[in-house]
Amino acid sequence: MEDGREEAGYALLYALGAIILVNVIIGAIFVLARTVFSQVEQVDTFKQIKDVEEYALQDASNKIKKKLEAELSGLGSGVNFGTDEVALRNLVKGWIDDFEMNNEDIGSNQQFSYQVSFNSSQLEAKKVLPYVLDTEIGSYGWKQSSVSLDNVTNIELTFPIIAEVTEMKSGKATKAVAQCDYIYEIQWDEVDVNEEILALDVWRNVFYSYYLPNSAQVILADEWMRKFDRIYHYQTDTQLFDYASYNNYSAFRYGEVNGQVMDVRDGSLLDFSSGDKTIRDITFSGSFLLENGVTVKGTAGGRLQTDNSLVLRNSTDPSAPQLNYLQLDQVATKIGTFIDLPKEQSRLILDVGQFDAGNLLINNTNTVKKENSSTEGVLFSKGNLVINKLTGSETFSFANYAVESGKKNPKDSLWNEFLKGSMVVASSNFFAGPVSEDTSLHSEQDDHRNISVNGNFLLTNAMLSSDLGEEGFSYFQESGDFTHPNTPAKITLDGSDTKMSVYGKSFIDSPKTERRKALTEDGGMNFTGFYKDKESWNCITLKNGASMELDYTGVEPFNLEIQKDSYLSLKTLPELALFDTSFIEYSVSRSQLNGKLIIQPFNRTDALSLEADLRSSSIPVAIANGFAEAAAADDGQVVIVMPVNTSDKDSIQMISRTFDYVKAIDY
Repeated sequence: MEDGREEAGYALLYALGAIILVNVIIGAIFVLARTVFSQVEQVDTFKQIKDVEEYALQDASNKIKKKLEAELSGLGSGVNFGTDEVALRNLVKGWIDDFEMNNEDIGSNQQFSYQVSFNSSQLEAKKVLPYVLDTEIGSYGWKQSSVSLDNVTNIELTFPIIAEVTEMKSGKATKAVAQCDYIYEIQWDEVDVNEEILALDVWRNVFYSYYLPNSAQVILADEWMRKFDRIYHYQTDTQLFDYASYNNYSAFRYGEVNGQVMDVRDGSLLDFSSGDKTIRDITFSGSFLLENGVTVKGTAGGRLQTDNSLVLRNSTDPSAPQLNYLQLDQVATKIGTFIDLPKEQSRLILDVGQFDAGNLLINNTNTVKKENSSTEGVLFSKGNLVINKLTGSETFSFANYAVESGKKNPKDSLWNEFLKGSMVVASSNFFAGPVSEDTSLHSEQDDHRNISVNGNFLLTNAMLSSDLGEEGFSYFQESGDFTHPNTPAKITLDGSDTKMSVYGKSFIDSPKTERRKALTEDGGMNFTGFYKDKESWNCITLKNGASMELDYTGVEPFNLEIQKDSYLSLKTLPELALFDTSFIEYSVSRSQLNGKLIIQPFNRTDALSLEADLRSSSIPVAIANGFAEAAAADDGQVVIVMPVNTSDKDSIQMISRTFDYVKAIDY
């Protein structure tokens, strides 16, 4: 007896409902040792009965597989499999009848013939434990769950197949019989696709007035940024940090006075970089506001935590430092981290082993020249930057602050949405790669850098005013008699162990001269109000093997550069909504698509439409049958992952994974 599995399926990231095809080997199941079984072209070289038996069983299993895939791909949004095997089993019985297949005069001397058959009455269907994507394996790694999962159903279909082979040798017939179980698993998820579309259509809104259809309880980037500013300025009378009495001999907790929470600010530039002023273990009950520059280093195992926010700023004052750094083993900011360095040529080096932030806003922290992207702005030297909901954030109470009467509490109906862990780069430069400031603030290209965003992501020119906060919130700035967009936002990832992953909604914004309507207003497909100057477009650069993986993504015109061995992967909404392909044409025209752009469309119809559109513009395109195949494709092209799914945006169930293999081969 031999067991073999070869997976070819398509995956749904559960928070998003996005479909991708996958090809992956599942552990503990072994691929057939006999390569003949997967090499049909060798049929005329067979010399052993066992070779023909394997070929015959493969022939029949392929017939079943093709029929299943054809029927599944034809299902629309109206199908409802339920939550058990009954509906699917009845469908499959209607799709696949009894059959026999015959072949004669095959083999090295045309000495073999076979008959292979399937009896539909022997079809078995049962519910089994579902599979989940394992982030430790990678974006396309599957691991079977040890328990049942809500809203996920996995059905195992078993097709018994019998093959009878006859060999003629010296006028004598020798017969042999082999049988196997061909297994086909189908897993589906309960998902409201329209909710996912709505969430991205709402999130993308920034600066201009917005439209919330049906009282949508999802947060938009505009409100998210403004909320950050309100949290920062929530308490007017803050407490000055007692720098004189601070030392790192023991752990300290600051920000509690007579049972009330107080935010703590620096008051002037405080040097935490040497001697007994370095950070060992310090916690703030509210926020820690470093408004005059950041010079922070830690002892071995040094840890800084805020129950509210960490604010890292300097000013345009001549005395404000251009070099800023945060070098610690651990940082945790439960509500979030706000970075704002308005002084020209400023840089903030983040060298943190584990930086956990409830949210991250990088605002007005840019480069004077775009070629300075590795030396100015926020420079993530090495470590793990994880933006996620932190334990205790939901219980933080602004009612414990002493504030003036009538001040609006930041915790509102969208507070839980705010806490999901999002990242916004607003007219700022974020570089994750090698840093060479000095012998202490130094990293190499191959050092580990992981940026993980559990919530949403936005790249935008719009920013809060460093002086006025949300009152000066705008896409544009005045220069003499002219008004032009704020400096574009830029993200650069550099290094083979540098990766950014976003698990929520992503939007690459473009400066606009007017409001873009919501999809529910006019479909949002014919917007022409983009600012035309390409130098004002936001920018993503991936180099030296770096990668960026986004889930559902909306795209407006932006500058994309992908160097050799690097890739950007993203998923699109149904009907390619909010996905402007002009960035691809512009990247190709400037010879800046030297790595891979991997696009995972929502369904097969979208994939075919996108392929035709790109080919009509002479853009190099390849089609892959799974993410693993796409990641292994040649550089210098767009790789479209072709899904089997044909469900549309009105679907309530979506197939998330198919998986076929052969087991129990008896000769």
